[in-house]
Amino acid sequence: MTPDRLVVAKRNSGLGDCLVSLLAAWRFARATGRTLVADWRFSPYAHWSKVNLLAEAFQPPAALDGVPFLGDYRVNELRPAGPFHPPDWDATTLHVYSRVDHRRSMAEQEAAVRLILSGEDVPAPVVVFDGCLVEALPDAETCRRLLTQLPPVPTVADRVEAFAAEHFGARPIVGLHVRHGNGGGVMDLAAFWADPPAALARIVAVTEAATRALASVTGTDPLLFLCTDSTDIEAAFPHALTRRKFFREPGAGELHNWPLAFVTRNDALVEMLLLGRTDVLVRCPRGSFFSFYGAIMKRRAPVDDLVSLRGGKGRLFPALC
Repeated sequence: MTPDRLVVAKRNSGLGDCLVSLLAAWRFARATGRTLVADWRFSPYAHWSKVNLLAEAFQPPAALDGVPFLGDYRVNELRPAGPFHPPDWDATTLHVYSRVDHRRSMAEQEAAVRLILSGEDVPAPVVVFDGCLVEALPDAETCRRLLTQLPPVPTVADRVEAFAAEHFGARPIVGLHVRHGNGGGVMDLAAFWADPPAALARIVAVTEAATRALASVTGTDPLLFLCTDSTDIEAAFPHALTRRKFFREPGAGELHNWPLAFVTRNDALVEMLLLGRTDVLVRCPRGSFFSFYGAIMKRRAPVDDLVSLRGGKGRLFPALC
């Protein structure tokens, strides 16, 4: 049965982007009394277009913090009568995804953010959000509560626990996530890599500062845990703890955006969740959404004592958090 009033968070992008947009859509669903639908089909991380990636990565509850939630394969059975908002969606286009035909303009994305932030509703019973809605995220505490209610699937959770038990122990941990792109298009993040040696020098400097500061607070030498999409970056931090995983050839492009991305999906999930076990997280570039989960879920150790390194309070995506 299709509920009468829906808000559909429709994304086929990277894991972090999908989560960001889902939590923003939850905010609208809660404010307007709608059922929230996570439609993460057509993802490169899925081996088939009808695979709802959310159900492959997480265990969707029946309600997400009080909001009725549909995040499994029943999304393929949805045939809402409409009308839809925006009006160019309908029951047919909801089940088709073409990056060319359905790419939302910046104007539509900005309109969606304004709608969510307004707290107001629209007459249409079915609202579809297909865009990066980071500016409409709930506050950090709400995001943490929501993500806690999305436990990973057991196969992923077991790998996270096994790695943490073997390598993390009780040591304080500096997490380092570096989205390099490996020759792929990194869109707005490209400016960070305009001068690769300078970018790497900045990463090293911030990481060393974070490590020293955490050591001074805890009295223990921290462990550096690195997650990246590039063997070049991994080689630049030979003393960091990393997980053995599949890498594409240097310059071949990003891990999440190629025909065999579904092969690397669980590795990406495990690393994203492990970043949530860190004490301090260095994010380079800071706008990469892959490390959003880690920034929200990381351990609540002495971050307040490191505020001078954060680049200012109140910034949504500081390099150090």
